[in-house]
Amino acid sequence: MIVGSVAIAGLPPLNGFASEWLVYLGLLDGGLELGSGPGLLLFLVTAVLATIGVLATFCFVRLVGICLLGQPRSEPAAHAHESPLGMVAPLVLLALGSVAMALFARHLVPMLGRVAGEVIGAPLDVAPAASHLGGIATISIAVWIAIGAGAVLLRVLLRGRRAADDTWGCGYVAPTARMQYTGRSFTEIMGEHLLPPMFRARVAVKAPRGIFAEPTRISSDSTDPVTRSIYEPFLATWAKRFARLRWVQQGSLHVYIVYILAAVTSALAWTSLRRLWGGQ
Repeated sequence: MIVGSVAIAGLPPLNGFASEWLVYLGLLDGGLELGSGPGLLLFLVTAVLATIGVLATFCFVRLVGICLLGQPRSEPAAHAHESPLGMVAPLVLLALGSVAMALFARHLVPMLGRVAGEVIGAPLDVAPAASHLGGIATISIAVWIAIGAGAVLLRVLLRGRRAADDTWGCGYVAPTARMQYTGRSFTEIMGEHLLPPMFRARVAVKAPRGIFAEPTRISSDSTDPVTRSIYEPFLATWAKRFARLRWVQQGSLHVYIVYILAAVTSALAWTSLRRLWGGQ
């Protein structure tokens, strides 16, 4: 899960960083070549993409922290155990693929370039992209060495020591799930100070009053109006329509192989016909 989070957030030393690096270089090179006007627009897009990258990193730090750290928040979570090898092995292969694609990104670009050239019907010059990715492998190896050295050093320093407190225990002798971070705790700075009031969480507090106070209550609603008014109705409508296609999901490997063969055959036929029409 951590490897996948780092990869999708576009951080080194994994494949997401290599792909985003190419996007950044393409936008910056295009901005320098086009000059004023369109060039400034590409620079603005670069800044927006960088902001999205920061938010993605923030999002997956929050995801990993809530899911993997602290006390279990439910009874099933308290008795969680690792999945069988048959379910873990594909995840390990995907994680290794994320590592390998960053180390060998320069060699993957020519192969992907040939595929892209077939799709758009024109040859692509991928040499500049491959040259820009030459240093990605070096950076990835350096980061992995630093991570390994840090892990070994930390293990040596903590050898024989007993943990004084649970993660996020905050010094309490018996911490509970109510004392630790939630999703709203991670986003409090952005939600309370950066977002417009209409997008902030709506908090309702019933404060104690009187000498013999009644039970108090605090609740919050973090559903933003865009999700409630646009996304949820839109997705619900289209979910009902696409539910009619469930017959396609047969659960049979043989049927899925037929789907793949049909898709590949259709793609090859389309490429051949387009070349034939172009020749005429």
